[in-house]
Amino acid sequence: MMGHLFSRVLYALTALMLGIPAAAHADDATDRMIVAIQALGHCATKAQLGDLLGLADAPGVSAAGKSALIDLAGRLAPADAIPVYQALLNDRTTVPIRQAALIGYVRLDPAKGQALVLRYLSDSDQAMQQAALAASVFVPS
Repeated sequence: MMGHLFSRVLYALTALMLGIPAAAHADDATDRMIVAIQALGHCATKAQLGDLLGLADAPGVSAAGKSALIDLAGRLAPADAIPVYQALLNDRTTVPIRQAALIGYVRLDPAKGQALVLRYLSDSDQAMQQAALAASVFVPS
């Protein structure tokens, strides 16, 4: 009993220190898993990359994993981050994740990213048009 309480307190404090909202109110196992995955995005290394790419359980878990991947990719070397961004640029990910992946990819590889910027500028999705516009600052003129 005491060990379970200690682990919940430790989990909640860690998540709160990392700025993850509502961590103290995560009551079920899925909520705790989502918060833990979000926390992992702040401290994971290249070694955990494969595990995060494979998360696909519940929708909330999968979304948390993709968000953690964006956080992790921002700290990786370009050669390791580019494939992460490429993997997240698909219609199965949410728009905010695709926006972040597009901007991250173009920032790291402006020459190849130019074609993506042009593609998304003419996309019917206004949010992706805005992301392409934001990413265009990294494309050489």
